[in-house]
Amino acid sequence: MFTAAGGRSFTVGVVPSCAADKVLVDVHTRSVATADWKTAAPIQLKDVELNGNGFIGVVVAIGQGIKYRGIKVGDTVAGITNGDQSDTLDGANQEYLTVQPGRLWPVSAAEAKELGFVKPATAPGGACTIV
Repeated sequence: MFTAAGGRSFTVGVVPSCAADKVLVDVHTRSVATADWKTAAPIQLKDVELNGNGFIGVVVAIGQGIKYRGIKVGDTVAGITNGDQSDTLDGANQEYLTVQPGRLWPVSAAEAKELGFVKPATAPGGACTIV
């Protein structure tokens, strides 16, 4: 994961544990949105922890307290994090991430495979922009 704005710092992290109120996702593809390239720019107001907004991946674990939207381990999901300039602690630019279940929605595994996991990853940011 990149850990500093405008730099080339890189850290190998550990797979996060799944809190009771979160879902752990193995991220396959990430989108690049305006907030992502802004946080990578050399001139920044603040450093970033971890950027990245939209993603698509496979559910690896579900917190014990979650019974939400029928999401289960093994499902392919699209989602959006807070990985922008206002809150960069949980961005999508990592191999595994934990996210609130309300920020996920199911994606057909066949469709994701057919599209190479790329096009569905761009939907979260655009959909939220439209809404």
